[in-house]
Amino acid sequence: MKSEPFSNLKTVKQKVEFLLQQNPNLRDSDDSLFANIILKEQGESINDMTALDLLAKISNLRYSKISTIVRARQQIQNEIDSLKGVSFGKKKKGSKIPLFKVNIREK
Repeated sequence: MKSEPFSNLKTVKQKVEFLLQQNPNLRDSDDSLFANIILKEQGESINDMTALDLLAKISNLRYSKISTIVRARQQIQNEIDSLKGVSFGKKKKGSKIPLFKVNIREK
């Protein structure tokens, strides 16, 4: 059985925003967000499905596409600061790759 408030939502953006508000842990993980959307879209009948059935439905686009979910999350987090994740805007630290390599040899 699908959750009542979630099943009333029509667009992917509405679904993503709803889940980001309900579960802050999803704000930093597109994979977890995608899994939760599939779980909500399928409802409790997912317990009766085999992994092969689930993968077939995902590949046949029976659920929201992950790329659409990611774009919706990015747009929402750019618009609504309170829905940004902990790692939003942080750059990975590490060695920077130079734009070009200078190799000067003396003779």
